[in-house]
Amino acid sequence: MNVRMCKKNVFVEAVGVHVKAAGTDIPLLTDVRFAVRDGEWVAVIGKSGSGKSTLAKTLAGVIQPDAGYVTRRGRQNGSSAAGTGGEAVKAEGDRDSEIAESAEGVGDAACAGTGGESVKSEEVSGAEKAERAEGARAGSTAGDAENVRIAQDAQHPVQLVMQNPEAQTIGETVFEDVCFGLENRGIAPEDMAVMAEEALAKTGLAGYAGRMTKELSGGQKQLLAIAGALAAGSSVIVFDEATSMLDPASRERILGVVKELHRQGTAVVWITQLLDELAFADRVVVMDGGKAVFDGEPRQFFYDASFPVVDADGDRVEHETCCDRYGFVRPFAVETARLLIGKGFTLPKLPLTPEELAEAVAEASFAEGGVL
Repeated sequence: MNVRMCKKNVFVEAVGVHVKAAGTDIPLLTDVRFAVRDGEWVAVIGKSGSGKSTLAKTLAGVIQPDAGYVTRRGRQNGSSAAGTGGEAVKAEGDRDSEIAESAEGVGDAACAGTGGESVKSEEVSGAEKAERAEGARAGSTAGDAENVRIAQDAQHPVQLVMQNPEAQTIGETVFEDVCFGLENRGIAPEDMAVMAEEALAKTGLAGYAGRMTKELSGGQKQLLAIAGALAAGSSVIVFDEATSMLDPASRERILGVVKELHRQGTAVVWITQLLDELAFADRVVVMDGGKAVFDGEPRQFFYDASFPVVDADGDRVEHETCCDRYGFVRPFAVETARLLIGKGFTLPKLPLTPEELAEAVAEASFAEGGVL
């Protein structure tokens, strides 16, 4: 279903959003139009420096757009926003700019060669500049954790779970960490304990309230971040590559919790570079060069060859999928299915997972009257 056809159900929407690297004219986001409906799972993918992390923090209210605006349940924030909501995010944007400028200085220092010679700025590629600028503007260092959490609590309907588990833990204990957002919202102490325990129970951390956060594993810290988002009253959570630094077992645990929250109605914005995770999504948004270049269903992304391929003479010679156009590696199930289709087999359903592939192959072999 096209999100633009369900305007009344839109929970958060970016309209014509532009974001530049702090103190520069380097564009990080350009005319991004992006919407999330209640209970929807939207996957966002793109190469490093494509604008994914900047988009995540812009949706969560941590970064203030330089142009355009973001609407969250009717509350508008951006360069054209008026009122206390816009001013609060603008103030946070100013703080973010200071962090970004500091990070850019660190990035420049990191370009120094081992022989003592610094790398000239003009020798850094455009892609590297974009990646460095995005990392600075959307930095997620441990020292920035409180800054990020405060910004989110001001706009609590949209919460952000970052990539690094260490970068978002504030409280000394699990209970203190979950209650951070509740305190900023002015929740009464007698209600705070109940809300914190409910959030911990939903993320599999029941009984951990008194545990020191430094004793938690990376996966448990990510679960704690999710619990904090739930306790803050969030109906949509943005996950910025939240499983990329975890071991496979912890990754599966996080995915299991997020799937259950989604089943219960929480909207999910899932930023990832793991294309097998697109199977869980209702929609896929592809970021490239700070622009949203594709917005459609996962099967459309993998199988719909609607992008024209032009030869050296400018003639259209064939078509390719969005997945191929932007250089993504197909997951095993999709790659195998496309090989079978290329050999003339008709599959009853275009698979996204190994389980769907097995079912499709079984039905296809029966239809052909033989075994593949």
